[in-house]
Formats: sequence, C-alpha cells, structure tokens
Amino acid sequence: MAESPVDDSGAQRRSDSRPDARTEEGRPLPTLAVWGLATFHVTVLVVVLVVALHLAGPLGEFLSGLNTAIGLGVFAYLWALTWWTNRRALGDAWRGDGFDPRAAATRATLWGGVTGVLFLLAPFALFLVLLVAQGASVLAVLAIGLLGALVAALVGAVIGGAFGVVDVVLFRVVDAARSRQ
Repeated sequence: MAESPVDDSGAQRRSDSRPDARTEEGRPLPTLAVWGLATFHVTVLVVVLVVALHLAGPLGEFLSGLNTAIGLGVFAYLWALTWWTNRRALGDAWRGDGFDPRAAATRATLWGGVTGVLFLLAPFALFLVLLVAQGASVLAVLAIGLLGALVAALVGAVIGGAFGVVDVVLFRVVDAARSRQ
C-alpha cells in the first residue's frame, strides 16, 4: 500500500513539505543523480584547481599552508552547497513529461551563481569580523563584499552553466542507453 503524504495528525511528511524534494508533479527527484552530480562537479573543480596550481608553480606553497581538516572542511562545504543547489536546479528541470534539458541548463546557470555567492559567504564573514576588529570601516568592507559577491555570482553562473550542459549530455547518454535495453 502506498504511504500517504499526510500522517495521522494531518501534517505533511518532511520530504513533501520541502520545495526541492519533489518535482512539480509530486514525483521524487532521482537522489542518486543529485548526489552523483554534486560529487562529480566538486571533484572536477578541485582537480582543475590543483592542476592549474601545479602548472602555475605555487602548488607546494599553497598546500604547505593548508592542513587536512581545513581542506576537508572546504571540500565538504562546497559539496554541501553544490548538492543543495543541484537539488534545486534538477527539481526545476523535471517537468510534466520528464527531463527538460533547456530548463536544466538555465537553472544550473542560475543556481551556479547562487553557489558562488554562498561559497564566498563563509570566508567573507570571517574576513568582515577580522577587518572590523582591526578598525576597518564596515561600509568599506561591505562594499568589497558586494563586489566579491558579484564576481562570485558571475564565476559561479559560468561554471554552473557549463556543468548544466555536461549534465544534460550525461542524462541524454543515460536515456539513450536505457532505450537500447
């Protein structure tokens, strides 16, 4: 028997009340796709960053100032943001008759910008506290933060849009493989 989305008290189950847990039609999002794509996106970003730093030369200097806990924390923070925004973007891409590639790429661009800004938020908050404690003007620090947020939104949108296109290609490959079976 199918489980009702409303329990005995009349309250909705938690997964049904979250706007990103289901598509517009009430179908659950493919959890493995969301987790897999979030992991893929963050891993590719980290690999590209490490390779770029290695080719530029300062990889050893950068890694010497980074301990495992900080590196793992930054990776986990970026992964959690990417997972959350992927759920939102993919939830918007599943429409009445299935997966909408145009919506997927468009929403990935938008949510990529959100990821960029949110990723900047944690270090900026720490930066804000440190600068204000040292006597810097709050307005000057906030102006720097606004500029940083605009850049982060733009960079995140470009990266998110690129990953959105890759995601669409991956979903089409999976659909083609399914249709052959």
